[in-house]
Amino acid sequence: MHSTLSVATAATGRRTSSAATGPTSATIAFSTAAPLPHQSQLAQQFAVPLSSAEYGGAEGGEEGGGFVGLGITKPRHWVDLARAKSREAERIMSSLSSVPPPTPQQIVMGMDAISDILCLVADPAELCRNVHPDADMVQGATDAVIELHRVIAVLNTHEGLYQASLVAVEHREDLTAEEFDVINKLRIEFEHNGVHLPPTARSEVLELSNELQHLSTEYTHLLNNHEDAAVVVLPKAVVSQLRLPARRVRAGPTADTRQVVMDSALYRKLMASPLEVVREAAYRAEHAPGEHLTKLEQFVNKRHQLASLLGFPSFSHMSSWQRQLKEPAAIDSFLKTIAKTVRSAGDREVEAMLKLKRKQDPSATQIQAWDMRFAPALDLGDLNSYLSFANCLHAIELLCESLFGIKLRIVELAPHEGWHPSVRKMVAHDSSGFLGVIYLDLFDRPGKYPGAAVFQVRPSSMHHERGSVVSLVMNIAGAHHHPPEQLGDLLVTDSLVETLFHEFGHCLQNFLSRTRYQHTSGTRTYIDWVETPSTLMEYFSFDPRIMPLWATHSHTGAAIPPELIDGMKQKKLAVAAMNVQTQVFQAMLDNDLYSKSLSASRTSTDVARMAYGESMSIPFPDGTAWHAKFGHLVGYGAAYYSYLYCNSNSAAIWEHLFQDEPLSRAAGQEYRTKVLEKGGSRDPALIMRDLIGTDKVSPVPFLRQLGLLWVPEHSEE
Repeated sequence: MHSTLSVATAATGRRTSSAATGPTSATIAFSTAAPLPHQSQLAQQFAVPLSSAEYGGAEGGEEGGGFVGLGITKPRHWVDLARAKSREAERIMSSLSSVPPPTPQQIVMGMDAISDILCLVADPAELCRNVHPDADMVQGATDAVIELHRVIAVLNTHEGLYQASLVAVEHREDLTAEEFDVINKLRIEFEHNGVHLPPTARSEVLELSNELQHLSTEYTHLLNNHEDAAVVVLPKAVVSQLRLPARRVRAGPTADTRQVVMDSALYRKLMASPLEVVREAAYRAEHAPGEHLTKLEQFVNKRHQLASLLGFPSFSHMSSWQRQLKEPAAIDSFLKTIAKTVRSAGDREVEAMLKLKRKQDPSATQIQAWDMRFAPALDLGDLNSYLSFANCLHAIELLCESLFGIKLRIVELAPHEGWHPSVRKMVAHDSSGFLGVIYLDLFDRPGKYPGAAVFQVRPSSMHHERGSVVSLVMNIAGAHHHPPEQLGDLLVTDSLVETLFHEFGHCLQNFLSRTRYQHTSGTRTYIDWVETPSTLMEYFSFDPRIMPLWATHSHTGAAIPPELIDGMKQKKLAVAAMNVQTQVFQAMLDNDLYSKSLSASRTSTDVARMAYGESMSIPFPDGTAWHAKFGHLVGYGAAYYSYLYCNSNSAAIWEHLFQDEPLSRAAGQEYRTKVLEKGGSRDPALIMRDLIGTDKVSPVPFLRQLGLLWVPEHSEE
């Protein structure tokens, strides 16, 4: 997820990530073949990075070494840097109150510079807190964030800065569109902190904000520490058939029952059981109403209270400044259009699953939430033998050079610049020169951020002429047990390949961005636009014209055959409608929760049941609260529809620019110039109008790409 950065959010840490609800990791295997001559240069450099002499010296600001080039080699350096940057920010803040007063443009530049200075510590610190294996360094980064929060607490409610923002907003005619957008969003964030309210109301805003932070921390802790929370009671005879680990089985409430304590792996095993009694019991235990639900409902209502105190009818209205769709009704209309369109396809998929279920249980009449094991399974045979890690690197290398003329190289790290032996530093260049740095932290280890994300370290803007710096973080399982020279031979899953392409789309957003202000750089844009470049990249991952160019067999070097590529497509399409329905349900639930407060007569489960009925082709599992553990209801509050909205945009771009010729340099250049270089500096509606001729966002291209819609060429979308 990503939110527009400002003075008010400088030290919260931001990253863009996939929409998966759990860790993005994958089981891997090793190919036993010797390295093949077709292996890409990038894969070879991953094993043996280029020396500074080979690639021409240090670039990207890492000349002094230290964590991501900041010169930080000891935990105490974090706080030292935070205090130094805070003093810089305070000097700029003082200049904005000088006599004579600054011009509107100077106000924008000054506030953007304050945020940029603080983020030069806050963003790397957030990366460190999520990936560094040294607990002392993590604590040092945490101490730096705490130090910055003290400064930001002052900035957020600084009446002088707020008044300066009002002056700049009132002189809109003196500002560019980008400048006005920056200062207006800052004004909004100041007001969300209550700076414009009387002292009593401002204190209430502060108190509610602190309560929300506390609830968010408690809820996140529950999500991350529930491995042994769910207990399922099963008949003793059934448990004996399951062959479960003895440490997971306890005496039941009666002599003929047993309690099974589930962790995530055991839950997956029980959900794959051929016995419906096991699947249903496991599902109901995992999604039983409990403390998660209580905390979530408290959090939702506190957000509504804050919105009401600030004069908004709902939290959705309060947070609409981060979205293109401003009204909850507009979001609802968009989602209902998709739900209605895919309903018949969803019904057909459910019927196909029911036929499979009846082969096991002839009396079955319905597919339930715990019956996903009956989703059609396609045997893709030797697919993984074509998906080596080296091939994945080659695919990224191929796309960057073909579409944008970008050269990628992996180079040696300066002393203490990395944080783990498996971390690699990738640099990007094109004919114009240096573009940026991507730190690759791709393999799992204990204590590391569990998903897939791109962490921003330094944006590309007028403040930094040396390009952007980001870190691409993933979790490929088990790879750190093997030497670097073997990592290219790792065989990964197709889902991991798609995730890599998705996240690399965010990398492109950052180092190809060409904005004046850091507030609008790269992924700092509307929340319902930010995933457009990343979801577009997914189309390139398994395109049948591109894949044979990089997916070669680990033993023979032969290109992947067309039937395997088609098999992957059919696997994705087999339950495409149900997958879309699930996304619509989640987005409807989010939109409804944040459009109106909860009460005894309108609980979150009531809202979930209604959204489920409007979107899904299977019945709502009464007595459960799946949504209680859906963490995006906190992180994406009032904006979870964004993934479907971004998918609609990316599908339209794909069909307009790349569908006929996916490796066209002309198409890549147009996309780079009209989309990526704009970052968040231009209204996405205007970007789409310039690019495809309309600013109307339609789900038709997205659904068509999934085989869920067939529209004649002359039909109006």
